[in-house]
Amino acid sequence: MAFKKRNDESNKNKGFAYSPISSVTALIILASIMIIAAFFCLIFVTDVAVKGYSDPNEFYILCAMLAVAFVCIVAIILVADYLYQRSNAKRSSSKRNVTETADLPLGVLAVLHQPVAVCDEDGKIFWMNRSFATQSSKHMLLSENINLKSVLDFRKSEFKGESIDALKLKLKGPEYDDEDRKRELPSPSTLTTKETIDWLISHNCGVTASGQQGFGGDWTIRAYSFESAGINYYIMVFTEDTEYNKLHTKYNDELAHVAYIAVDNLAELAQSDQNNYRNASAQVAASIKKWAMDHCAFLKEFERDKYVAFITSKELSAVEKGRFQLLEKVSATKINNESPVTVSVGVSPSFGTFEEKEKFAQSALEMALQRGGNQAVVMYAKDQQRFYGAKTITSLQRSGVRHRVFADKLIKKLNECSNVVIMGHKGPDYDALGSCLGIARLAISVKGKDKVSIVVPQNDQNFRDCKELLKGISEYDGVFVDAEKGLNSVKLETLVICSDVNNPRNFEYEEIYKSANNFFIIDHHRQSEFTPKPKAGSCEILIVPSASSASELISEILELELPAGCRLTPEEATIMFAGIMLDTKNFTRNTQVHTFGAAIYLKNHGADPAKAQSLFRVDFESFRRESSFASDLEVYKESMVIAKERSSESSPEKRITAAKTADKLLNIKNSRASFVIARMGNDVFISARSDGSINVQLIMEKMGGGGHYNAAATWIKEANVDDTANRLKESIDLYFGDVVSPEEKDSEKTE
Repeated sequence: MAFKKRNDESNKNKGFAYSPISSVTALIILASIMIIAAFFCLIFVTDVAVKGYSDPNEFYILCAMLAVAFVCIVAIILVADYLYQRSNAKRSSSKRNVTETADLPLGVLAVLHQPVAVCDEDGKIFWMNRSFATQSSKHMLLSENINLKSVLDFRKSEFKGESIDALKLKLKGPEYDDEDRKRELPSPSTLTTKETIDWLISHNCGVTASGQQGFGGDWTIRAYSFESAGINYYIMVFTEDTEYNKLHTKYNDELAHVAYIAVDNLAELAQSDQNNYRNASAQVAASIKKWAMDHCAFLKEFERDKYVAFITSKELSAVEKGRFQLLEKVSATKINNESPVTVSVGVSPSFGTFEEKEKFAQSALEMALQRGGNQAVVMYAKDQQRFYGAKTITSLQRSGVRHRVFADKLIKKLNECSNVVIMGHKGPDYDALGSCLGIARLAISVKGKDKVSIVVPQNDQNFRDCKELLKGISEYDGVFVDAEKGLNSVKLETLVICSDVNNPRNFEYEEIYKSANNFFIIDHHRQSEFTPKPKAGSCEILIVPSASSASELISEILELELPAGCRLTPEEATIMFAGIMLDTKNFTRNTQVHTFGAAIYLKNHGADPAKAQSLFRVDFESFRRESSFASDLEVYKESMVIAKERSSESSPEKRITAAKTADKLLNIKNSRASFVIARMGNDVFISARSDGSINVQLIMEKMGGGGHYNAAATWIKEANVDDTANRLKESIDLYFGDVVSPEEKDSEKTE
């Protein structure tokens, strides 16, 4: 059936229409006339019988009284009928509006398997279908109210038959994964029914909710509005999503990830003890296979000490929750009970084809190796990763083949490009300046000095000292330019080379990088994020965390590719030597055979260690500044030394002083890591150093920075020293696992 419409007159007036006489009223009037007539007849007959009929006028008087009584009684009945109809109309007007005036197919709604209720904007229910009444476990009276605020946030223990509170539905959010709608969604705890319904209708979407009693499971609630007799009404439709959500969860849990697992250093460690190699390799293989078996993963060794695995999202979540214990289990295997064997893991996201997943996993593994190995990198979105491990230093095997391939590509691009722009990181130190000079020497030998420029801050003290040392070399006249000139020289075929930095935010001038069509990156710092490739052209990255410095890497490239008869000048070699001295603390930290090999190469080209050492001398003001940095010290967790400097000065020299102070603080007994927090105008800079037992890069990454295992830094915009110190302590706590990170909390909530 369908709701009937009113007559035209009623629709025009939109008010109460009185029916002058009804069948019931007519029967009452007729009965009253008969009773009155019988009463007066009885009186007349009795009077005649007793008194006799003496005066005919009495009969007429009696008839007149009968007529008056009749008229009075009829009037009273009609007034009472009118008042009754008016009162009844008020009580049922809303009901009639819905059940008699709205042009809605009640028959269709009545047989829907979805629960449906019709209510006004105040929440009063006028109609519900059988599914709604059955689902709510009790029949609802038409006078009951629906409080949509309660529909979205129920707290009552049981349904009482007066409202929908006991459905215990709890708001989850819009049915569509729309961040804008989520931000606009009002809080149900402070929301009126009308506001909630209006929000649902204006956004043309429903809200998802979950319940316990009555409406148990997961539901999507949608609202539709219509108007009748000047009153707004709403149809609330409930769609159960429980089974769909179960299937959706099962589908997501069974999505496959591709993982690459590579043993970092087993072959290199075995060079000193071949007898233990087989035993160590077997132990590592057993650990990896047991890990795969525990997590129902498919595992295949496709090359010596390299594996590929397929693992579901559900099992990967368990692995991440355990923070990749595979890394620790493999590290328990040691050669000669001294050097631990380490592995690196790269995991793809769950989306994409298997071909795309394989590429993502390969990129993640490369990133893990470029960050120093002994860690896992999980890609959960494009260019977004989660990192695990890297709590200890590992010895990665240096591939001479890789360096040679990269060097060949660099020479080829130098021949093809129109000009070369070279830059290091902001506030360049001697390693950045020295490596840029080495690249410039190679580029000049190929393109000539007119096609080469080095972007440096002209007022930087380190640069001024280097420029003073190079003042007798005519080849560098006009080579050093500021950021503006460097940007203007970038053309379509320009090659941009960045040295001693891999994070675009830390490039000397990021706009040059953004404008470049072709660029190469050479660095020894662990990669903190993926460097996006240009839209066209070429991008090559060489990141070797096991190298002591960028100057060491450039020395190896020069040894391979510098043309015969072309040599570094003694001044260039000296500055590059100073870069190695700076990053190795005078060859006392992070030194390997390659480090001393690079030093010998530079010495053969005329490097003067005494002159290199003289570059580190400071003036009186710098010495005084270093002393002030150490005036406010704090020891955190017994071995973390934190220094605070609060002057508003902002200069490159201050950053250098902060780094030097961090180095000196490591000389404090029992100090494992040092952090210098320096105010730089409205910003804050942190320089971090480690004795090798703490990975300060991971700590700085949590604050938006990065660097190397033993040396890292970060720059925080619009911050103060004290708040930054508290954030630093939180990052240290996260590193040691004393607290749970926000990302892990979100992951647990999702699960």
